[in-house]
Amino acid sequence: MGPQSYPRFGSAAPPMAAKSPVQPIAPGPEPVAREPMPVMAPSAPITLRGDKTAVTASIDLRIITYERVDKWCKLVGNRRFWADAGIDAETMLRDCTELMHNLGVNDEALRELSAGDYLEVAIPFGSEETSRLARCFPWEYVLVTATKPARGDRPISVVRHLQVTEHTAPYEIKPPKTFAFIETAPKPFDQFYGFSAERDLLHHALEGVKGKDFYNPTRRQLESLIKEADWDVIHLTGLDRHQGVSLLRWKGWERDSDLVKNYAKESAPADGVIVLNDKMQLDFLDSQALGETLTLREAKPLLVTMNLYHSAGSLAALAVAHGASAAIGFQDTFDDSLCDTFFSRFYRACAVAKWDILPAFAWTVSSLPRPAMTGTGIVLWSKTTLLKVKE
Repeated sequence: MGPQSYPRFGSAAPPMAAKSPVQPIAPGPEPVAREPMPVMAPSAPITLRGDKTAVTASIDLRIITYERVDKWCKLVGNRRFWADAGIDAETMLRDCTELMHNLGVNDEALRELSAGDYLEVAIPFGSEETSRLARCFPWEYVLVTATKPARGDRPISVVRHLQVTEHTAPYEIKPPKTFAFIETAPKPFDQFYGFSAERDLLHHALEGVKGKDFYNPTRRQLESLIKEADWDVIHLTGLDRHQGVSLLRWKGWERDSDLVKNYAKESAPADGVIVLNDKMQLDFLDSQALGETLTLREAKPLLVTMNLYHSAGSLAALAVAHGASAAIGFQDTFDDSLCDTFFSRFYRACAVAKWDILPAFAWTVSSLPRPAMTGTGIVLWSKTTLLKVKE
């Protein structure tokens, strides 16, 4: 199987895996209207903060242009092909540093910001449209690379804070009592992917937390299951919209699929997760609808994790925008063999860290092979800052 190109960022080949059983879910209620969420003023800047300095750097949201985002997402998304293209570490260091200078962040600021263990990118959520470019930009790779001269071999973790409102309560560290494992890979995708190993690893890592598994819910069924309980942790695994369409095209199954037909009509196809509609046909939930659905309960999730390609910029971010305390997603495609490893280690690390997710995330990323390459494709969002900044 050769790699299949996406209309967005990156590419991936679908690996084979063990199949999982299917658990039927009762039909859910009719969708209900949502309350509009508060938003930041669109003029607020992007802010870079470190945990060992009071120095911050501001970036005008307006200079994060489509051309910049498109160029860097494609470049970073194809990083596994750099050697074949003659792109080396020195070239990327030069280009990332020059980019940060063009964004208004000089060498002195980079040195100050990288003095600690963490670097946070605070992005204002003006709306889905106004902040999307900044949310899709590969901050993790660019900042880890641009700060390399200042910090040498000392690792640094880049995380993101989605500023939905100007005033947020302090981040609450508390262990979860419940978690939901949700698989979204309905037929015919089950012949390419299976998630039984991932499910078992998560149950083991979250030992002592009351969990429940759900397989291939429809839109309404997903709403129904979210309403069942206050889910502290939600783990969503399966196929994102871009990957699903690519697989259908690759197998020649797109002719009778409205999922593919509608995708082809969009000039910039929206991010989403594959689900079934009420007619049991392939459909998708876009980032707005998914974020609303995962946060239907008054008690919002402490953590939402998404083992989905292209899930960081919109899907995970919108879960936080709608109330989740934190969310994890992937910048583009990711090595499937490392996905289970990452989440299993991450949840174990959370237990060891007494559910302080910041050090747990940093340790897990650093434990991956070549963390400066693989780890920078994993994005942690939070509703409020996770940093304890030295004044």
